[in-house]
Amino acid sequence: HISTSHMNALCEYLNNLYDRLSGNLVQEVPYDADVYHCLAPVLHQAPPQHGMTSLTFLWHDFRKQSQEEARDCQAIDPERELFLAVVSSRMVLENELEDIYAGPIGLMLLAQCERGRPQPLQELALRLFRRLRELARGGEHFAAEYYRMQRNTVDTVFETKSLAAASSLATTFILHGGPLVLAWLEKAFYDFIASAVLSCITPDGRRLPLLEVYGAWPKRGQLPAFRCRALASELQARCEASGFDGRSDARVVGFFSR
Repeated sequence: HISTSHMNALCEYLNNLYDRLSGNLVQEVPYDADVYHCLAPVLHQAPPQHGMTSLTFLWHDFRKQSQEEARDCQAIDPERELFLAVVSSRMVLENELEDIYAGPIGLMLLAQCERGRPQPLQELALRLFRRLRELARGGEHFAAEYYRMQRNTVDTVFETKSLAAASSLATTFILHGGPLVLAWLEKAFYDFIASAVLSCITPDGRRLPLLEVYGAWPKRGQLPAFRCRALASELQARCEASGFDGRSDARVVGFFSR
């Protein structure tokens, strides 16, 4: 178990790293999601004490340099910042604790699937997506977790960035999720679509634009007709409870027409 204060500190550190990076800021770097390429004269050797590996020593060395630059109000080297983000993301991806890879920190990494993010981070985010999908074979809990992570990530991007960014991220998830909903994902998929769609209906209408994002997720024929009818009935009831007629709203009507 990880304490709340420790988790918050990890989230803040990783979030700050991701916020300072963009795909345009860092074009070509001497590393990817797996390998750091460097010349022998600048090879970073692990110190003999403390049992550090070369990678751990390099991470600490780069982080120290970035902290010194920030303290002296100097421009922080974006190449070094991206390296720190890549190594930190690898730690999240390869972690065995569910609170890490499928918790708030995992959500931040999964959001790096968004177009325009640095390529090494995109690759690691897609690996996490594939890991979650593979784990979904293990039972209903992991299948639900696979879709929960996607929904929470899209919701977070919508809240913190824009509808366009959330839609772009959802498109990436749909693309890499494959054209078919396999038998072992069917129940979790319907529960995900139903809860996501219904969450878009609120009295203030603030989340209503997301209905187009989640409404486009299931392809024609992916949901049985009886489930579609049940969801349409629930959606109309939710609209009435929120104080408006869904049949007069273009976005709700558009969802019904699907």
